[in-house]
Amino acid sequence: MIKTVVTMSAVVVCITIGCLSLPGADQVQSSGATSTTIGEKSVAATIVPPVTYFGVLPCVACAGRRFTLSLRPDGLFLLRQVYLSKEKKGKDKTVVEQGSWNSAADGCGITLWGGGIELNRQFAIRDADTLRMLDARRREIQSKLNYDLVRSKTFDPIEEPFVKRWMYVHNVNRGFAIDCIKGINFPVAQERDLAALEAAYERAQPAENAPLVVEFEGHFAQRPKTEGTGEEEAVVVDRFLRVWPGEACTGSLNVGGLENTYWKLIELNGGAVITVPGQLEPHLRLEWVLNRVTVSGGCSSIQGSYQVNQGKLRFKEMADTQKNCPQSVMDQESALLKALDATTTFRLFTEVLELYGRGKRLARFEKHEEQK
Repeated sequence: MIKTVVTMSAVVVCITIGCLSLPGADQVQSSGATSTTIGEKSVAATIVPPVTYFGVLPCVACAGRRFTLSLRPDGLFLLRQVYLSKEKKGKDKTVVEQGSWNSAADGCGITLWGGGIELNRQFAIRDADTLRMLDARRREIQSKLNYDLVRSKTFDPIEEPFVKRWMYVHNVNRGFAIDCIKGINFPVAQERDLAALEAAYERAQPAENAPLVVEFEGHFAQRPKTEGTGEEEAVVVDRFLRVWPGEACTGSLNVGGLENTYWKLIELNGGAVITVPGQLEPHLRLEWVLNRVTVSGGCSSIQGSYQVNQGKLRFKEMADTQKNCPQSVMDQESALLKALDATTTFRLFTEVLELYGRGKRLARFEKHEEQK
């Protein structure tokens, strides 16, 4: 296995916070029950991905949990927890999780979600080099035990296997694993248990060659590029587990977050999307009560109806409201209407929606706050 060490010089995400008022050691009460607060001390902190934080945190049934948390620039995280045995050496248990991270809504810390053991974890940014674990209600844990993770000098890519659901699609002569939360595509290495995954994909025969939900134990690793020189990050399938026909990453394909969501158009027929200042933002919104769809390619506000059932999606009766817009925007809107007319199925991620038809991906949307 190829190991990499990355220094912390890449993309910078700045988070300025005025959050936790952290008590001194002599003020802390040894209790795990209640906590903490917000708003008395302003601390300027910076998270610089890729970055790794580590520390030994409390554990009820073991001698401690050795945390190694690696935050990636693409918004994904890897977490290695080593449960330290109370007995002799060699009894430690290692668990690796992978999921998504982002800054908390109030800018006071970060949230991890999508991991295999716990769905959600909260950390406050104590200072530029320290994260502090919070309880489930985002309160500071009042205890003399350690709940801090300290920034490492180097980035640990954590290449041990983890179990996860992905979307899998086979294009041309190559397979891709798609992260269920971010919708990021990763090439799949031609090794280990990929043959079992490919066979299951062929048996399932997903409509329009759309991605299929799969589950496997795998890991990230650097592998030679299939085209050109150098290396690229790929997903290695260590042990294939199962496919989930008729499901999306978020659960059943019939709804599961598809409806009553503002979807911003980010790709159309494989190309970039034009957004013109002063014009409508290209978007899509499905209203489940009336089965009504509102869509814009950047010019007009267009309404129609839709039907969704077990992964099938069809748009009907799209009534255009004519406006005088730049020709490039009108052409884009016309192309979007044709894509909607050709749509037969979709794939839904936590933050991404993809429409398929004619054996290919027609459009790609990202979840956003609705433009007013």
